Amino acid sequence: MLSTTSIFSDLSEADRATVRSRCRRMAVGKKEEVVQQGGHGREMYIVDKGRLRMSAVSEIGKEVGFGVLEPGDTFGEMALLDGELRSATVTALEPCELLVLSRAAFETLVAECPSIAINLMVILSHRLRHTSRLYENSVFMEVPGRLAQFLLQFSRPEDGNGGIASVTVTLSQYELGTLVNASRESVNKLLNEWEHQGVIQRKNSRIRILDPIALEQHLALS
Repeated sequence: MLSTTSIFSDLSEADRATVRSRCRRMAVGKKEEVVQQGGHGREMYIVDKGRLRMSAVSEIGKEVGFGVLEPGDTFGEMALLDGELRSATVTALEPCELLVLSRAAFETLVAECPSIAINLMVILSHRLRHTSRLYENSVFMEVPGRLAQFLLQFSRPEDGNGGIASVTVTLSQYELGTLVNASRESVNKLLNEWEHQGVIQRKNSRIRILDPIALEQHLALS
């Protein structure tokens, strides 16, 4: 798993084994908060299994989602480095297993493998660019485009199904709305319309994308 984690991907297998030995394993239940916005912490987390949602609440009480974390992703890097309060809340969408790296263990690893520090700077740069894109999308892109973008981004091909892709959505429509900066009612209306038009098909927690071109058109028009 560490081989797919950007911060450790260029390390040797022996060095990755050292990283694993200095992490503690943490099991998290569905809907459990791993870190809270405004909370204290000096650890970073590596997603081993499961998916989690990042979100934050503004001063006026509006919740905004920053994205979904999947195996190989990391979070908590900023508090690890500067010791400031957590900037977001991270909540498990399903049972998860995480690796937790303390500040002391991180400092030791950086002394032994300086490339880790460079990789972390790259990750933080990507995170800043992602936040900038989220802001631009919320200002310049319409809700259909934002929802289409989410479905296309997180869809995965289904085995033996003629190229059809699907998204496993373990989010409530409210939570999905926070990720695309839209109300629950707007998300529900669009999903109903697209299902009626044959663009998607919903079954339990899975959304199958039957017509990706239609979603791409919504994205292009936004």
